[in-house]
Amino acid sequence: MTLTNRTTTTTTNARGRRTCAEILDSLSDTSLEALERWRRLTNLDSTYLGGRGRTREQMNIAARAFDELPPAAQSAYFSLLDAVAVELEDALRHVGVPEAEREIDAIEALLGLDHPALRVLPACSLVDAYEEAMEQIVVSELADAIRAVGVPEAEREIDAIEALLGPDHPAFRILPAYALADAFREALKSVAE
Repeated sequence: MTLTNRTTTTTTNARGRRTCAEILDSLSDTSLEALERWRRLTNLDSTYLGGRGRTREQMNIAARAFDELPPAAQSAYFSLLDAVAVELEDALRHVGVPEAEREIDAIEALLGLDHPALRVLPACSLVDAYEEAMEQIVVSELADAIRAVGVPEAEREIDAIEALLGPDHPAFRILPAYALADAFREALKSVAE
């Protein structure tokens, strides 16, 4: 097995961060292959991919496999999570939320089937990044709405969010209620600053 470093000149995206492709290019063949194997293992029976759901044993095996990844692969995984969330946020802002039955289908539509993150990130991580991207968009939209019209009188936070964003906002399909509430509180903080 040959260890090669694919690092070429590093560029950054519009936000000054390394792209997913650059992160993967910095990995040795061994680390990249280990990350790809771990992704396949983690995706077995994933509900995000239409599976029955992973068993406790499958989750434990995947967790042990992650712990056994080379340090560079583990570090790349966390860097990729951040990078793909930024890329998803940019795509959502640019083209909006695609109509899709499953979140993973929306992610593939936004990134393209040849996106490098799809090679190494398991579906559950991609969905987490998608939700993080949507939450960042909701924070800014809520902050803008609060600046424009103030905080609506509402008994529950979710009612205030609905009044500010409108009941048909895609965030209500994508984000769980706790994430919407977190976004609302974050928007309130940013407006107060």
